[in-house]
Amino acid sequence: MRNLWKLRKLLEFHRRIAEILEELIVQRKGKEIKMRKNTRGSDDLLNGVMGEKIPQLKA
Repeated sequence: MRNLWKLRKLLEFHRRIAEILEELIVQRKGKEIKMRKNTRGSDDLLNGVMGEKIPQLKA
């Protein structure tokens, strides 16, 4: 019975870690979306992912 108790405590611990990691991932994705919205220009592909200018080819 003691082993079951230890196993349950370990499972609760891992579940809590998973919740924290999931929360951090959601927060990070929110920051990335905000950063992308803050970049100037309407076309994200021309401006690059983080807003740096990519030289355009002249036809």
